[in-house]
Amino acid sequence: SARVHLARVLAQATSILMLDEPTAALDVRHQAMLMETLRARAAGGAACMIVVHDLNLAARHADRIALVADGRLRAVGDPWSVLTPARIADAFGHPADVIAHPACGSPLILPMV
Repeated sequence: SARVHLARVLAQATSILMLDEPTAALDVRHQAMLMETLRARAAGGAACMIVVHDLNLAARHADRIALVADGRLRAVGDPWSVLTPARIADAFGHPADVIAHPACGSPLILPMV
């Protein structure tokens, strides 16, 4: 399971963590727990690089985001500067609104229907 794999990675106590879609098979509660665990590791000095397709998950937990689409780096920076409606539309070919999350203030991406 994803949680077992993460436990193995964390047990190594490395200063650099590189994870590809670590939240893919997890429910919302376990996604949040995993991301908070990684934030704690980062606060302790570890570098954490995580690939995720969930823009809201990235916006809520990342200090910096690298937006990649079609194999090209589109933008790098803090969540608010990277996850703009124009960049999201350009990268994914679909319009979205970006507002402040009412509870935490992070960008909240709302795809247009």
